[in-house]
Amino acid sequence: TAADATTDSDSDTDSIYARCNLWLLNTALHHAAGQWPLRLICLWNGAADEGPGGTGQMVRAVQSRGGQVHWIDSRGL
Repeated sequence: TAADATTDSDSDTDSIYARCNLWLLNTALHHAAGQWPLRLICLWNGAADEGPGGTGQMVRAVQSRGGQVHWIDSRGL
């Protein structure tokens, strides 16, 4: 549920980027309301440790909620 997204253990609420990720995730979960699977389409270089609010954090958050991630690998562009 959308309420679950606010307790994301990977988030660092001091980071504006992490707060943005949470807002995006909460908004998507709210609009989905169980009617369609959560999907993330991201352009990402695959860096594992980007810090709070990075694309990796969002990928993990979506996957932990059973969502699908469609990753466009920017290293090949």
